[in-house]
Amino acid sequence: MVPSITRISRFITATISTTDEVAIYHPQGGAVTVAAGAKVTGDGGIEIKGGTLVLEHSQALGKKTDVRFVKMNNAYGKVQLNADVNQMVHDLYVDGVKQPYGTYGSTSSSAQYKDDTRFAGSGVLNVVGTPGLAIILR
Repeated sequence: MVPSITRISRFITATISTTDEVAIYHPQGGAVTVAAGAKVTGDGGIEIKGGTLVLEHSQALGKKTDVRFVKMNNAYGKVQLNADVNQMVHDLYVDGVKQPYGTYGSTSSSAQYKDDTRFAGSGVLNVVGTPGLAIILR
């Protein structure tokens, strides 16, 4: 079962650590905010199904976190990355399809991949994946 954060909690003000996936779904299209000092961390992912997930700081999500956008009712939810946010995450998926590594954000950001359908704000989501091992022989 996927834990769900809905209108009941519009502000996440403490750390949520879970190995399950956290679903962000706000049927009225409102926002769920990860406030300063709070974070969602663990080996689970964040599934954006509706509304907006607002990230107020760069440590709002754990570095092992996957972000998944799932279309519902012919629309996507959004991640709003506030000014100066450079949020590192493990992987990014859109409808189950893994996206390339790099930075993502709205057209008002400095992101490599700009997308106003799924992103808002001037911050960036930095998708880093798992670092590989490079061996150089000379």
